[in-house]
Parts: sequence; C-alpha cells; structure tokens
Amino acid sequence: MSKINLTEEELAKLLEAVNGGFEPPREIAWKLFPSLAEEIRLKGEFDFSSLNRIKIPTIEYKSKRPEGYILASANLLGQSAPLQVVRRFGEPGEDGWQNLIIQGDNLQFLKTVYLNQDPLVKDKVKGKVKLIYIDPPFATKSDFQGGDGTKSYSDKINTAEFLENLRERLIFMREALAEDGSIYVHCDWRMNSHIRLVLEEVFGTDQNRAEIIWKRASAHSDSAAFGQVHECILYFSKGKKTVWNAPLTDYEEWYVERYYRYSDEDGRKFMSGDISAKGLSGGGYRYTWKGCEGLWRCPESKMRELDEAGRVYYTQNGIPRFKRFLDEMEGRPVQSLWDDIQSVVSWAQEKEEYPTQKPEALLERIIR
Repeated sequence: MSKINLTEEELAKLLEAVNGGFEPPREIAWKLFPSLAEEIRLKGEFDFSSLNRIKIPTIEYKSKRPEGYILASANLLGQSAPLQVVRRFGEPGEDGWQNLIIQGDNLQFLKTVYLNQDPLVKDKVKGKVKLIYIDPPFATKSDFQGGDGTKSYSDKINTAEFLENLRERLIFMREALAEDGSIYVHCDWRMNSHIRLVLEEVFGTDQNRAEIIWKRASAHSDSAAFGQVHECILYFSKGKKTVWNAPLTDYEEWYVERYYRYSDEDGRKFMSGDISAKGLSGGGYRYTWKGCEGLWRCPESKMRELDEAGRVYYTQNGIPRFKRFLDEMEGRPVQSLWDDIQSVVSWAQEKEEYPTQKPEALLERIIR
C-alpha cells in the first residue's frame, strides 16, 4: 500500500471538505486514490463495477499493479503478434468459429483476444468463452523435465512474481468469459490460499462456487509431514448465473450393498422407497390397499398400475413400498471430493513424457 503524502494545506482542505459534506479538490482526490487516477489516465474512464471488488479481502505484494494498467498494457501489443494456428477441429459454426489449438505465449494470446482485432478471433471469443481450465505452475521452486531429459518448464519464480503473473492472466481471462462462463484453476497446498484471494479479488467472493479436492494418489512418502496425496481445483463463475450440468458418477460398491439390497426374481437390484404420504406437504390419497389402510402418494388407480407392473414391494407386515431399480438410476451426483479419477500412471496409454500431465478423465468431467 503506497503512502499518501499530503501537505498541511491539503489536509486542511480535505478536513474542510469532509466536515462540509462536499467533494475535495480533484488534485487531493488523485493523491488519495492514485490507482483510480492512473486508470482514468490510461483508459479515459473508470470501471465503476470494480468498486464492488474493493470491499473484499485482497492480497498485497510487491509490484502489484492497478487493474486498469494491466488492461491498458494490451494496447502495447497491437497487431504485432498474429495468432499461430497449430490445428483446427470440426467444421466452422454459423458465426465462422472453429475450434483451434494456438501456439504461443498465453498472455499474448489473452491480450489479442481482449483487443478483439485479429481476424481469427474478432467478435468470436471476447466475452463468449463458456469454460476456462488452467493448470499453472504450483510455485514448487523446481525445474521440470520430460522423460527424455529435456526441460519442460521452470517453476522457480518468487511468490510475488508468481501471483502477479497469474493475476494478470486472470484479469484478461475474466474479460474473455461469457457472463454465464466458469473458470477452474488447478493448484495444490502451496499457493491455494493465495490464489483463492486473487480469484476473489478478480471475480468477487460471491462467484466462489467450490473447492474441489482431487485425490491423485493413495499414498505419498513424506518423512517429515503428512503425505500430500491431493491437489485442489478452485471453481469460480463470472456472473451469478452460470452454465451447470450436474455431473454424475457410478454408485460406490458399499452404497449399492447398503441401499440396493433387494433383488427381483430376474436379479434386478432395487431400493425400497416410501410410497406413503405421511408428513408430505400437500396431503395425499387416503384409501385401503390390500388390507393396509393409509395415506398414499398416488391415487388408487396409479397404485394398481404400479402393482401390475411389478413396481410395488411388500414388507413382512404387508406394507407396500416402491421399487427403485438400480439400472434405472442415472448415477450419483459428483461431490467436491474426487477420489475416483486416477492420475496418469507410467503404464497409461495416454501418458506423454510431460512431468505434470493431468488425466483426460479429469478434464472430461470438468468440460461435461
């Protein structure tokens, strides 16, 4: 936080303005809010929506720059770095967009998208991206090599530089996202709390949707501490409403054994579900079914239809229950602990000689 240097005369004018309930002179206001003055000088305007983000906790570090300065830096790029397409996927859509792999520095690409001038992305990407997943370095202070010994990347920059490099990119990513878009940031225990604060500063605390814990190993030999067997994926949205297709996964074996413990003559497993309307808001249907008087969820005609279809199970006391067959269930909603996706092991067919490769199943779940 930079120090505010006001003269005695300026302090007197500020006090007079506060006590009088009117605005202080502009030259004093600029000294009070230097980052605001810098943004207006660079952009000619101020993004007042960013005022909402001032009220949230932020992380301060050396060389942290105003957001307006970062966005204005894109203009320095101009048209000097045309996008280099490596591969195209599928047929172009109605708007001419075609899925691409682009080679180059990711920050320069994000600036190109923000400028919205390159013919390849003009009016097709900025503000329209539905999903971003990034797997940045984890600030491990290590160099990573591929299987053939060649250097993959260095992860040795200090904390302040690491955070500012990431924050700069996140600001441009926010501008690329659609209002209902989402971003997933992969990290681990080293920088989790720092990155979360940066994300909340850029996107807002209300857009913090979840922290996903991915269990990537069953055990890890750390002689001086607890074994680190998981990584984190921080999930944020750009706006209050976002695209959400609830992911499902197979039921675990213990769950099936505990809850789907009944079987029909044909071997179909089912769960015994309540068919009574006791405690159900809105009432129910009162009648006697096969000697059992009660308040039921469905009318007698529907009960007869279910019974004839073999969907009613009777307890030892003759109480009817509804059969919920396992093979008709779509699956179990995925929770925030992901322990069913294996990391890329040495014998995996998808394995490339890249030291921090993530499994395709992990990305598939996020994309779906």
